[in-house]
Amino acid sequence: MHQAAYGLMRDRLSQEAFSLLLSGPVATDLYENSKHFASHLTMFEVKPLYILIVRSLSRIGVNPIDALLWLSLLPTLLTCVLIYNWLRDLMGSTLSVTVVILFSIGSRLFDVGRVAFPDALSGLMLLSGIWCLLQRKWIVFGLMIWVLSVWVRTTNILYVVPVTLFFWWNAYFRQVTPTRTDIFMRMSQSKYAICVISSIFSYFWITFRYEYSWWLLFYHSFIELQSSVSEFNEPFSFNLYWTEVTNRAMQLVTLMPEIFSFPIAKLPVFLLIFTIAMGNGEWTDTFRNFIRPYRDMGLAEAAMLGLPVFVIFLLLFPQTLIIDRFFVPYYAIFILFLASKLQHKGRTVLQE
Repeated sequence: MHQAAYGLMRDRLSQEAFSLLLSGPVATDLYENSKHFASHLTMFEVKPLYILIVRSLSRIGVNPIDALLWLSLLPTLLTCVLIYNWLRDLMGSTLSVTVVILFSIGSRLFDVGRVAFPDALSGLMLLSGIWCLLQRKWIVFGLMIWVLSVWVRTTNILYVVPVTLFFWWNAYFRQVTPTRTDIFMRMSQSKYAICVISSIFSYFWITFRYEYSWWLLFYHSFIELQSSVSEFNEPFSFNLYWTEVTNRAMQLVTLMPEIFSFPIAKLPVFLLIFTIAMGNGEWTDTFRNFIRPYRDMGLAEAAMLGLPVFVIFLLLFPQTLIIDRFFVPYYAIFILFLASKLQHKGRTVLQE
């Protein structure tokens, strides 16, 4: 596999690009040591559905590198189509095309489509799930997509489980009181329980089956690159972790002018969009709907539940603010939420 991987890259890449891949002591060691190279493959095993699709495409004759690139490009295009179709119902075709183009450039969606990572497929699955739940009311299909998304990127559980639980609570609480204990009502709500249990089971099965270690990934990414993943034995140290987090936070502060410029950091811009969409009264209404539901779950709730994901990611991986390709589906929800609010206000003005 080691020879095949590097041979394929040598054949498909220019000499300059290939040499760039081998720059640095760790990259050189992986090139020279096949055992160390093989140990790094475990980091990709925790994305079993993504790997299964790549293998399936390879078996039918698709070049593995082409398969990886197509698994980024095609989901990116489908994400654009999905956002366009959703926006078209809110603001018409011409304006929707303009918004999709601007969003694709401003949210790193086009960047995600050019790299061989599962982020494009993962984002498409998260967004497709919320589209099925909110736009089409295809509850079972949407929940199935969300469960499968955990098999593409395990961190999707941070969004899938809380949102599903609130959908469940919303459907249960707003059921007519006398039938809350009825067996048919319980059966109708069971799909949410199945999604939550399946997502949690999938996360832990993948984690233990492939011996996924967040601490290894954190240490490898922020403290010291590891030539051999299998030989990593550094015990978890909260002091070391917190020191690294605070140091990274201080670096972000010192680079504040560059980080918060739009070409570099998208998160502050899209948080501003979300805040504008929420306005004055929507905060209270949304929180009230979480606690004592009085309306269907909507884009306001879906957007707000993305906020804890940002916080957790920034704690687990401090430089996510700059490398924020994980957040593209949440940025899309913010844009859709703002569009729905503008449409509602436009209708109100016309009625008046």
